Amino acid sequence: EKTHIITTKIDTTAPDEVTVNGVSSTETTITVNVISNDNESGVVSYRYSLDKSTWETRSVSANAQGTYTFRNLSEGTEYTLYIKAVNAAGIESKICKATASTRGTGAAAPLRSRLQGGSL
Repeated sequence: EKTHIITTKIDTTAPDEVTVNGVSSTETTITVNVISNDNESGVVSYRYSLDKSTWETRSVSANAQGTYTFRNLSEGTEYTLYIKAVNAAGIESKICKATASTRGTGAAAPLRSRLQGGSL
C-alpha cells in the first residue's frame, strides 16, 4: 500500500499594489481600468470605493485587469477613488488612491470663473 503526502502552500502575502492604467469619464460616471499581480495565489477580485467605507467587489480571472464604473456622480467634480486587489487567499493589497474628475462645468464652476477673473 502506497502513502501519498499532499502539501499545500498557504499564501500569506498581499497582492502587489494596484496600478491604474486607464481612466475615462462622462458628466456622471468615471470608469477606471486597474491591474495588480499576486505570484502565489493570483488576484481574483478588485474592490472599489469613493469613501473607504462602502466597497463594491468585482471578480476577475487570476491576475487579470479590472474595470469598474463609478456611477451617479456630480458633473464637473473631482473624486478620490480607492481601489484594492484581493488574492485567492482573501488577502487585500494596500489601498491605491487616485483622483479623477467627471466632465462638465458643475454647479460651482461659474462662481469660480468669476472669482478667478477678478471681477464680480
